[in-house]
Amino acid sequence: MKLKTAIITLLPAVFLMSCGSLKITSEYAGKVWHIDGYSIMYCRKMGWAGPPFYTYDVYRDGRYINYGALQDNDSCLLRFEENRERYVYFNLCNGTKRVYADSKELLSAETIDSVLIKGSTATLRLSANEIKKYVKMWNKAEANGFKRLGTGYDYEVLVYANGAARHIWLLNNYVTEDGAWSYSFKWNTFFEKMRQKVR
Repeated sequence: MKLKTAIITLLPAVFLMSCGSLKITSEYAGKVWHIDGYSIMYCRKMGWAGPPFYTYDVYRDGRYINYGALQDNDSCLLRFEENRERYVYFNLCNGTKRVYADSKELLSAETIDSVLIKGSTATLRLSANEIKKYVKMWNKAEANGFKRLGTGYDYEVLVYANGAARHIWLLNNYVTEDGAWSYSFKWNTFFEKMRQKVR
């Protein structure tokens, strides 16, 4: 029983000094925030070469996940990528958080009336078989991240279904619908041919 008590007592100290990766020298830099089950630690780190650098290491349930980055020179707002489908924005000043989770809506070829691809010089209407290929691409595309793609796109895809139009933009092998979440798919000759036709 005494051994268990000693281990439990030592756990907070080990946690505070861990500061993420063990591949570099790390030390706790004196700041920690606890927000809704997350702990953010400000750490001083030293690599094998170069000056020291500082990171905001994020933990959940005592387990290191990733590091965050302050946004737009704002000392309060910390952006954290928990995984490609979930981003958390922490406000370190008021102790709150905002979660952005992937919410891609899948397509169904059976409900689509038509699909148009609009480029800089031409507009192309997809055939029924081409629509099925496009739907398969969109549905299988994996999350690329939140606000990572930018705004310069190769062409626009208009998907008409159930009396409404969905606007999807493509850049190389990346696609986005809302301009915030983007997705990546494996490039193939079908999409290269479509792009060549509407340039």
